[in-house]
Amino acid sequence: MASGDLYDKVLRVGLVNFIRPEMKFAGLDQLKAQIAADGEAARRVLNIG
Repeated sequence: MASGDLYDKVLRVGLVNFIRPEMKFAGLDQLKAQIAADGEAARRVLNIG
């Protein structure tokens, strides 16, 4: 993973894949679990682990 100061830099961002629709969560634990699952899905799509 790259690191460094991004202030005053131009970034290009593109959408690669749709992971899931908007959801409401009953509590913090459910939200945290979904964030972890979303991260895994994103890593699979981007082939980064």
